[in-house]
Amino acid sequence: MAGARRTGGISPVQKEYLDVLRSALWGEKLASGPKDLDGVLKIAFIQTTRPMILDALQRAGYEDPESMDLIYRTASAHINQNRVIAELTGMFRRAGIEPVLLKGEGVARYYPEPMLRECGDIDLYVGEESYDKACTLVKESPAASLLDNGSETDRHLQLKFKRIYVEIHRASAVLKNK
Repeated sequence: MAGARRTGGISPVQKEYLDVLRSALWGEKLASGPKDLDGVLKIAFIQTTRPMILDALQRAGYEDPESMDLIYRTASAHINQNRVIAELTGMFRRAGIEPVLLKGEGVARYYPEPMLRECGDIDLYVGEESYDKACTLVKESPAASLLDNGSETDRHLQLKFKRIYVEIHRASAVLKNK
């Protein structure tokens, strides 16, 4: 931000964003709303924390009908993703595969309000031993559709399952330097 006075390595708007995020994550009451609301919301957009930030701002008295719409859409997306997670997990378990939920949707469960974390794709780890079997199962499902551009990498298969992006992982992490 041009001309912004920086304190402690972060700009004033970054500090305001972090204050609101702290309120969202730990339920702390905001002393006052941010002076640079647009700047805070811009950072929230970049960091994919808008629903959490808007919820904390609403608890502090900020009123905006569009924020309720975003919160509702985010919660609805979680409901849809959780249905797909349950369906895929059940399908894999019936085939003797024990998937592990990774990354975004898995981490969201540790948030105070999991339904306020913006959704991405679903990442399921099945391991090297079960990877081919899991991929065959999901590819044969009528609910699955492969992506046009190189659906498979050395780490995972990418597809849509009931219109939700899913990655079936053979490895939970790939280290560049062994």
